[in-house]
Amino acid sequence: MKQHLNLKLDLLLKKIGEGATAEVYKGKLERRLQNIDVAIKLYTPQTIDSTLIREFAAEIRLMRSMKHKNISEVIAMSVM
Repeated sequence: MKQHLNLKLDLLLKKIGEGATAEVYKGKLERRLQNIDVAIKLYTPQTIDSTLIREFAAEIRLMRSMKHKNISEVIAMSVM
């Protein structure tokens, strides 16, 4: 199910991690008139291809199926 969210990403606060193809930042998201702490995974432009997009979508499906206090809730996925 595709859902369009009106998300306003106020700022990336600081880098909190990185891997072979992406960096993860702590940020603030305005949602329903509240500022929420979020983690934003940014892929480097040279790594994005159709295989990576499929793997990212599979990762999101897996994370959405898990409910645990130590696993981040997935709010949105975007590929630009």
